[in-house]
Amino acid sequence: MSALAAWELVPTTARRAGGGSPAGPRSRHLHVVPAPAADVRGEVRLTLVGRRVLAALVMTVVVVLVVLAVSATARAAAGGSVSERTVTVQSGQTLSHVAAAELPQLSIAEGVARLRLANRLPSDQVRAGQQLVIPAVG
Repeated sequence: MSALAAWELVPTTARRAGGGSPAGPRSRHLHVVPAPAADVRGEVRLTLVGRRVLAALVMTVVVVLVVLAVSATARAAAGGSVSERTVTVQSGQTLSHVAAAELPQLSIAEGVARLRLANRLPSDQVRAGQQLVIPAVG
């Protein structure tokens, strides 16, 4: 059981006539004050400063995760560029044909997606004579 204590100074003699300050020494009396009831729901309330600190912490975590993702992508691109090769699109070939021929370990849809990413293609359209980078798979 928890409780708070409060001291109250009580005069030991009667007050002077005219309502002035009490005459004589004061004695101390201890009063037990019950603690506020605990919040049964377990609700957490944050002050404005607490909310700002929490928001800053969340933003820091997000920034760190983004930096890690970007650096991992950069490392993968740098590491994959050693084994990348290029091919020339032949007349009548589509990006699906190139994906099936050059990336047989992947599904055609995934191969097309990787070719588009590696070559920064806005669509699946390619033309004869175009050089395409074949990304490393692994």
